[in-house]
Amino acid sequence: MEVIIVFAQRPFNKPTNNNDQHLFYFEVKIIEKAENQNCYVGIGLDYKVGTYIRGVGSNVGDVYGCALVFPAMNEKKKLPFYFCTENGSRDSGNTYVLNEEGDSFRPFVKLRSCSVEINFGNNLDSKPFTYDITKNI
Repeated sequence: MEVIIVFAQRPFNKPTNNNDQHLFYFEVKIIEKAENQNCYVGIGLDYKVGTYIRGVGSNVGDVYGCALVFPAMNEKKKLPFYFCTENGSRDSGNTYVLNEEGDSFRPFVKLRSCSVEINFGNNLDSKPFTYDITKNI
């Protein structure tokens, strides 16, 4: 079974007037697995000099998230970073600093033998995130 990669239509762009920290976030929920097949889901951010990916689980109903944080401009020595979530909890508190300054990251989902539902937060009233992003505001 082939692996499929789906990219978001729009990237997460660094704000031009960045006086505050900015957080971008999306979640992926596994909604169905193919019978007698090994399901694989990975989530990540694509950037012109590399790809940041995290392999995640394969259980129906699990929800995985990826957050990208651009530090405020007055924190000049800080680079953008990301963290992942699993079923509404931060992934062991791990934070991954990106190797260099970036200004545009395209979210993606990599999958095999399963169906997923992706939430970019377009309507949080009817479809809230599983992870409470206000913990990071």
